[in-house]
Amino acid sequence: MKMYLLVAAAAILVLSWWLPRLTKSTAATTPAPHQSHVSSQRSTSPSANQSKAPAISQPAPSPSSDKQDPAQTTRVLLEKIHDASVTYDPNQLPVIAEFLLHENPEVRKAAIDGMIVLGDSAAAPLLRQAALSAPTPQEAVALEEAAAYMELPSASLLKKR
Repeated sequence: MKMYLLVAAAAILVLSWWLPRLTKSTAATTPAPHQSHVSSQRSTSPSANQSKAPAISQPAPSPSSDKQDPAQTTRVLLEKIHDASVTYDPNQLPVIAEFLLHENPEVRKAAIDGMIVLGDSAAAPLLRQAALSAPTPQEAVALEEAAAYMELPSASLLKKR
């Protein structure tokens, strides 16, 4: 059991190290207009409307604009997920949950990783609900595994021997 917790903690550390670098490397290859960056920061601020868990039955629409290319849109969404996850604020869970069934597989994967980084056990039901509508069986399994991981007890709750 201790080894499993050690591996899980290492996975979280790797994700928290890797996700910001992924966002930075994507940002370095695709220059972003200043206005797009500002809008992603505004959308991650907690509000009264975000306190409810979003419905997972419909995929989140991707922000489309004639001026943005798909790579830039993906970068903005990945940045939004990253910014919400590193706040470690449970109120940011709905911000990430809306991307669990996004049309882009890279965004869906980032949403799962973002929920794990956020570390709120309330993500487990959302992950299980999204698994029912996952586009591939592999993604359904990944969502179920992430939900099971989120339900693991904290190391501080385990009895020391």
